[in-house]
Amino acid sequence: MIASIGYARSIVSNRLLVEAMVRRQFRTKFAATIGGLAWSFVAPLATMLVYWFVFSVGLRVQPVGNLPFIVVFAAAFVPWLTFSESVVTGSTAITENPHLVKKCVFPVEILPFVSVVVSLVTHAFLLLILFVILLVNGVRPTASLLQLPYYLLALVALSTGLSWFAAALNVLLRDTREMLGVVMNLWFWVTPIVWPLEMVPARFAWLFRLNPVLYVAEGYRDSLLGGDPFWTKPLEAAGFWCMTFAVLGIGAFVFRRVRTEFAEVL
Repeated sequence: MIASIGYARSIVSNRLLVEAMVRRQFRTKFAATIGGLAWSFVAPLATMLVYWFVFSVGLRVQPVGNLPFIVVFAAAFVPWLTFSESVVTGSTAITENPHLVKKCVFPVEILPFVSVVVSLVTHAFLLLILFVILLVNGVRPTASLLQLPYYLLALVALSTGLSWFAAALNVLLRDTREMLGVVMNLWFWVTPIVWPLEMVPARFAWLFRLNPVLYVAEGYRDSLLGGDPFWTKPLEAAGFWCMTFAVLGIGAFVFRRVRTEFAEVL
């Protein structure tokens, strides 16, 4: 945990460097593509439309709480996309920047965090699309929307811890990104995003609530669809933050232990 606190201070003290690297990485990410930034939301939008067609038109899934499937699904799918992108791209933050890693004075711990912040830019565009989907389906914003920054912070914290761990692991095991693709695919389907948690027998529901992404997904739904405030769920919040602080601590610890080998391995 001490390592994660130290890394958090490093991020704050190097915030101008983080900002500059975010702009650089964002430009590099889309410079070679014809569609540029459009691809960041065209692909997720196409995916949402596929799920809508399969589950609403094909399988005729019944609306949840008098809300259309696309609304309930998209509200949780948007944070999932950001979480998945953050961790997967963060895993290569070290191996894709060997010229920076080999500089003795460069704070390499900010590199995975930069990937997380870059994914938040895409997240902003996805939220705009999501708001359009909600308005088209007659869902109007309520005061619950004010708690969205809290769940965004929760998403960033969890993603950062996992990105530190994945980035360090990828230096030693270059198949990490490919393995993460498989893990994220499985993780998506065991998270109640496409399907409701109510489908699980009550005696097993607690197992699924151990999934920290579920807390964020449900939080986004509560924020966007007029659900319960986060302070009415103290047990869920305590469980999530305990797990997230553990992930941050473990991720920072592993990153610090491996960082001495970064320059040599790269």
